[in-house]
Amino acid sequence: YSLALRQNLTLIQAWSGQVWCLLDLGEYQEAMTWASKALERFPAHSDLLAAKGVSMIRQGWFAEALPFLDQAINQPGASRYAWVARGEAWLMKGGRNAQFCFMKALEGGVGPDWFARFHIGMAFVRHGQPGEAIPHFLVASQACPESAFLLAQLALCQERLGNTEAAVTYMRRALQLRPGDSALIDLMVRMERPGLWGRVKRAFRVLTAQGA
Repeated sequence: YSLALRQNLTLIQAWSGQVWCLLDLGEYQEAMTWASKALERFPAHSDLLAAKGVSMIRQGWFAEALPFLDQAINQPGASRYAWVARGEAWLMKGGRNAQFCFMKALEGGVGPDWFARFHIGMAFVRHGQPGEAIPHFLVASQACPESAFLLAQLALCQERLGNTEAAVTYMRRALQLRPGDSALIDLMVRMERPGLWGRVKRAFRVLTAQGA
């Protein structure tokens, strides 16, 4: 994305992609800087407004982020991602408005449904709700059957819920798509040979979930 922007600073997709990558890397301050630079050129772009808001809420700046998130969803032709970003903000605050925002994202807007589903799933994962993430990852995976990443996310969610067999099944499918991926191989080994302590922790999670 940086190379693309060196060639052409009017590529909105490159600006958005750069910011999303930095968010996924946990570089929230840097993501906010890039989003601010992009908004100097495209002040009404809903994805960029939403991404700046997300970079702020992940640093704990909820009040400062809300104006950007509100602007994002109120732009003409607002993207699905804008609603997802607002939903993530409410997840962080523990408010019930998160589900409403995610529903609005899935009702329509600029961008594919699977992309919104992916970001909703990741929002739930970040906030410790793997069970809520799974249905969204499933829909996204059906739309993108060649994505090993989505299968790996399904595997990790199942593992966190204590469903080892399902986790291993998804990880095997991911490895069929990317057989030489060292990160996937490491995860597969961990899931197949968890050791006693890993089994105890998973059993505890299952019992806790059942008690809830």
